[in-house]
Amino acid sequence: MGLKEERLARFRSLETGAKNGIIECQDALGDFYRFGGLDGMDEDAVNAAKWYEIAARNGNTRSQIKLAECYGEGRGVRRDYSKAFYWYMEAAKNNVDIAQNYVGRCYEEGVGVDKNLTKAAEWDLKAAENGLSDAQYNIGDFYMRGVGAPKDLYKARYWLESAANKGDRDAKALLAKL
Repeated sequence: MGLKEERLARFRSLETGAKNGIIECQDALGDFYRFGGLDGMDEDAVNAAKWYEIAARNGNTRSQIKLAECYGEGRGVRRDYSKAFYWYMEAAKNNVDIAQNYVGRCYEEGVGVDKNLTKAAEWDLKAAENGLSDAQYNIGDFYMRGVGAPKDLYKARYWLESAANKGDRDAKALLAKL
């Protein structure tokens, strides 16, 4: 069986599984459509978003993040920052660090939700505690400036060093200012 036949068989298998309610197949089928997984198959953002939404509604956190991205970018659906925030929050509530970080960014910038620096810091802290270096930098910066959280140079140093130890250049630069 050649590569083309293997991809077609995989597509059919995913499609069958997705239609039978297998959540992982729903997510993978969304990826297949998003990236045009078959020779001669163009990317199909509409079907990708459709399958991501089905999987997201069934609790798949990866699909929740992918669907949030679709809404945030207007890929396959009409751009809707409120819906993007909603889906990031669904994944964040399931302790997904990158989603927690996105929720923090949404609160920080007022994208899809009212701007709230205190909530931004709360979500950044959750993601930082889960080990995400971007969030460690963000919460360190918040503590350093006293934005969204009380100014605390000890906590700022702790989180910035955590991010810097993972190679975050911005954290290293900010540490030099402490």
